[in-house]
Amino acid sequence: MIKIYQIGRLDIQKRRFKIEGKEYSSFLTSFALKEHFDKKMKNAKVCLFYPVSLAVQSGLNDSQSDISNLISSINYNSFLRFFQSHPNKEYADDLFMLPSFGNYNFRQTEINFKSNVSVIILLILLKFVEDYLDYYDNNQNTNDCYEIYVDISSGLNVYISSLMEAVRNFYVFYKLFSLNDNKLKVYLLYSDPIINNSTNVYNIYKDYELNFKVFFNISPGKKGDNLYQIYDSIEVGQKKNELQKILTSFLITFNSLRLFSPLPIYYSEIYEPQRIKSEIVDIICYYKEKFKNNILDTSSINKSEKVIKSILSFAFYYGIISNLKIKQMKWDSIEISLKEIKEKFRGIYQRIGLSTVLLEREINKIEEYCNTDNDFDYKCLCDFQNYPKVKKNNNIERRNFEAHAGFVNTLTLVKKEKGEIFLKYDEKNNNGNVLKNLLEGIINW
Repeated sequence: MIKIYQIGRLDIQKRRFKIEGKEYSSFLTSFALKEHFDKKMKNAKVCLFYPVSLAVQSGLNDSQSDISNLISSINYNSFLRFFQSHPNKEYADDLFMLPSFGNYNFRQTEINFKSNVSVIILLILLKFVEDYLDYYDNNQNTNDCYEIYVDISSGLNVYISSLMEAVRNFYVFYKLFSLNDNKLKVYLLYSDPIINNSTNVYNIYKDYELNFKVFFNISPGKKGDNLYQIYDSIEVGQKKNELQKILTSFLITFNSLRLFSPLPIYYSEIYEPQRIKSEIVDIICYYKEKFKNNILDTSSINKSEKVIKSILSFAFYYGIISNLKIKQMKWDSIEISLKEIKEKFRGIYQRIGLSTVLLEREINKIEEYCNTDNDFDYKCLCDFQNYPKVKKNNNIERRNFEAHAGFVNTLTLVKKEKGEIFLKYDEKNNNGNVLKNLLEGIINW
């Protein structure tokens, strides 16, 4: 799939463009590239981002234009109809309106748009993510690349800057969501400088690939960093409570991975990947609707950074859980084979480029202690001969937890059955308080 994104213009003059030696006549560079791909039998779609103020500016710049009805009824649908009626819509597969800011006077009517760059970045990012998830739902079992061309030929500076920042965030989203696969390709699209009324042929350049550094340290912070507050409390109080639960579960998962300690993940509340993805979709719908409800003033959308952080957190949580393929289990029925831990978590760390030296060392120690021909039932690690003796208490020290990859010797139980080693935490230790305290500690670590 090829997606071409451009900040829309209302040009009605066709220009001549050249791509790889072939000439095309088109309104916009993105349309020329789409035609170029069509001739190569490649499926390409164009999405135009339209700043809402362009509709007003068209009336200012063209004395023959009558947009009085549009101005008298400023709402999302009236502006959408305006852009959909423009000749460019015939060539675009999709359009998406963006907020504007600044004052405009049209026939003695002052129109004041209020917004900011962070909101524009957020809404462009939401569109990128929405389009990708729609593609993913129908193509997740294919090996096809997902290609994005970011067209910066429009020259609307604040929107071009926002477009570039949004695509950087989307690149991070994709890498977290897919756990670092290489099926995403992002290219910069631009042309020779376009001079009005020129009969020149403008070359289009499309082969500059963008790459961004991605660090797998997207954490929602302590207690979720209050990211659940991305929803307005008056509107969706229950939704915030559910969001906080999921973010807490992700926090346990993230910190356990960060500390190379797999076992606590099985004791967190594990959400199905589809459930995690639905939260991303809900966030997209919520903020698109907030924009639609008041296109004149989006300054009230003042949580852009938290929204982006939430989406990236959910993306990483989805990537982890969908790759681990683990299910929610009751504490008293959990028992995990050491083989599963080695295979699944070694794979996770390899995908995100982290060493497993600490985890491998602790696994090797457990295997050495279990190096016997005889099977045995569950017993505490600290009860093994030659294992360091540690006084049992209700609180697990972080230093001890980290040093042993979460296999805390006073809490970890081991058994050997038919030659295979199984692990679990002692969920009955002090009526479960030790395990509960551990999970609470991991949230705050």
